[in-house]
Order: sequence, then structure tokens, then C-alpha cells
Amino acid sequence: MKLNHLRFLCSPKTKGPLKLSNAIMEGDEIKSGILSDGKNTWPITDFIPRFVSQTDDQDSLSIQWKNHPLIMHEIFSGLSLYEKRFEKETKWGNDLKGQLILEAGCGVGSFTTPALKTNATVVSFDISKGVDINYKINGSNPNLLICQASILEMPFPANSGEIAHQFRSIAHS
Repeated sequence: MKLNHLRFLCSPKTKGPLKLSNAIMEGDEIKSGILSDGKNTWPITDFIPRFVSQTDDQDSLSIQWKNHPLIMHEIFSGLSLYEKRFEKETKWGNDLKGQLILEAGCGVGSFTTPALKTNATVVSFDISKGVDINYKINGSNPNLLICQASILEMPFPANSGEIAHQFRSIAHS
């Protein structure tokens, strides 16, 4: 994760600020480290903040990405179905520079890629390990923050603060 993207995160438990410790950096990115709200801690591993514990349920949600990591991603299929669907359903246009998009259930990034084409800052998360594939495909984009998190305990500001009011949201079904 990019160091300057820490401002988009908060404790999923308390909604309070997070502090970074034990950071190992590669350029301006945090490869690994610990995020803490003073009572709870969450790891950053392989550039991704992980706000979920690794469970059998979480692993079962990841099996499709483990076995078929690129099947749904149009940059490998050559099809533009996700890009067309993104444009049709959001009607946001293609110039969202200076805005934030919160993408819930990002998986391997099928919608992350077209969201990034808008020049918005995209905050994408999923409970599954599909986020690792998304990072491999899109992680070099400076406008992207990918997190592994549950929609039931999101690590983002809610109902207060400047950042929360700037988010446009995409929820996948």
C-alpha cells in the first residue's frame, strides 16, 4: 500500500485512527508492517492491509481465485464486458480526478481496472484472497489502495469526516 493512503483507513473496530509500526518499505509503498488502533492490530503483508483473520470460510471464498485467477479479468480475455458494464451502471463519466471510489467486493479487480481509468483514487476491498491477484494486476497504479476486509467491518471512515463524504461506492453482486 502507498504510504499516503494511510489517511483513507481507520480501525474497523473503533473507527479511530491507525498507527503504523514495523514498516518495511519498497519505495513509497509499505510491503509489510502492523496497523494498530491501540487495542487491536492488523498486518500489512505483500503490500495489502489485512483486516480479516484467515479462516476456513474466508479460504472457501478464495478458491475460485486460487484455481482460476484470471478467468474473470478482461485484460486477459480481451473482452470489455466489465468496462462497458461499469460505464453503463455508474454513469459517472471518464474523468473523476480528485474523487474517491470505494469498491466493495473487488475480487481480482474486474471492475477495479475500469474504475482506475477514470483517474479517481480507488479504494478496493474484498474478504477473499482475490485481492492478491488484484494487486498483481493493478497494484502499481498510484491511485489504488487494496485491502483485505469484510464488508461487515470496513476499515474506512463512516458518516463523518471529509473523506467519508467524498466516496462514490461500487458494490458487486
